Formats: sequence, structure tokens, C-alpha cells
Amino acid sequence: TVLEAFPDIFQNAAQVDIISNEDFFSCDDYSTYEVREGAQITFKVLLVRNEDSLSEEMGLRASLKFFKNGETGFNVQESSLNFDLKERIVKNPWNQISNPYISALYRTQFTLPEEKYPKPIPLEGELDWLINENYAEGENVLVPGIFVLQLGEDVERAFPSANPHPTSAKLKPPPFESTNLYSSSYKNLVDRYERYVLDEIEGRKYYENKVQERLDELDKRFSSVNEEEEECRQSLAEMGLNDGNLVPDTVIVA
Repeated sequence: TVLEAFPDIFQNAAQVDIISNEDFFSCDDYSTYEVREGAQITFKVLLVRNEDSLSEEMGLRASLKFFKNGETGFNVQESSLNFDLKERIVKNPWNQISNPYISALYRTQFTLPEEKYPKPIPLEGELDWLINENYAEGENVLVPGIFVLQLGEDVERAFPSANPHPTSAKLKPPPFESTNLYSSSYKNLVDRYERYVLDEIEGRKYYENKVQERLDELDKRFSSVNEEEEECRQSLAEMGLNDGNLVPDTVIVA
């Protein structure tokens, strides 16, 4: 079992999900994680596939869905990262001499940047404009929230689980006495901040509407659960995975 093969993962990981073959081939192949402020998360994904000379290349990619702050530091935006399971390991507990095939272990690991709430500060030279101090050479900083790690391609049904955590409650303009601003400039800064917060609220409403529209589209697209699952199986088959070659209970997300 994967617990016997990788006891260190189960001992050290904050969360370990073993995805059964039944769940994997019915598009229920995702895990959700609540990431708190200041956390820096490392994900590990692995699975075992039986292979022979006719096996297609294994093309499964882990897809991470989350919210990250937008250009101003206040907007909530959807984004995605994709990670190929490129590491192929033949020397593993499942690959035995008695096998009529090779049992290959595929795995990947990736670490996210530290999650931070946007920290607004006045822009140098234009002090009544707020910018996000958490930017690092123009890179966005991930906002704490609920992340979804999906293994197949049907992320639309999983992604509503990735809800944003409120950021406006964490944000406030710097104290007037710390800004060296004229009172009129400081008022402009506060006004801009309040508009940013309102824009964030509207952005969330827009996202929620889009999610519901997408779910409604999927409900109209498939006449039954079986029809949707069949499309999921076909999609996974194109990536080289099916009921016959995926070793049961070896799909791990930690």
C-alpha cells in the first residue's frame, strides 16, 4: 500500500488524500486545502501506472486553482498553475520481477510562495495612490484562501470550492500622521482605497455569477451523470490513464 511504501508522507504531511480509482475516473479527483496567512505550502502528487511496449506517454498534469491579488493588490482574480508528473521511477515497491509489465511510479512536487494579504502603501512620488508592498519585482503574491488541486481536466465543478477569503477586512490606509500627506491628498488616498474595496466586492460577485453560469452550462451539456463520467474517462485515456493500467489506490495528493 502507499502507506507502507511512503510512511514519511503520512507522518509529515498536514493532509494526505488517497484518491480511489472510482473517484479518479468519475472526475472526483481533486483535493481542497485551506491556506492561512504566512503559510508556505509544498504539494506532492504521485501515482503508479502499469506499462508495456504499447503504452502511450503518461500526460497527466496537476492543476492548482486559487485566487491571487490583481494588479492593484485588491482585486480577486482566478489563476492556474499546471505541473506535469514528469518524474518516472521504475525502482519502486510495485515493480516486481513477476509482473508481465513495468509498474512505473510518477510523481511531482512543487512549493508555493508564502501567502500574504495585500499590504497597501502610498506610491512614491504620487502619495495619494496605493500600491501593494507585497509585490516582488512585479510578481503577484498569493492571497490566503481555499486552494483546489485537480488531477484531471474537469476543473469547472471543483473550482467553486476555491472561495476567496475576505481581504478588505485586512486592509486599511496607513495612519494620516505616517504619510506626510496634505489632508486633501490623504482624503484622495482614502477615497481610492474605498473604491478598491468596492471593486473587490464587485469582482467576487462577478466571479460567483460566472461560476454559476458555468455549472448551468455543464448541467445542460450532459443528460446524465454517466454521460459526464464517460467524457471524463475519455479525457483521462487521452492522457494515458484508464481502469486497466492505473494501480488501484496509488493516487496520492499530499
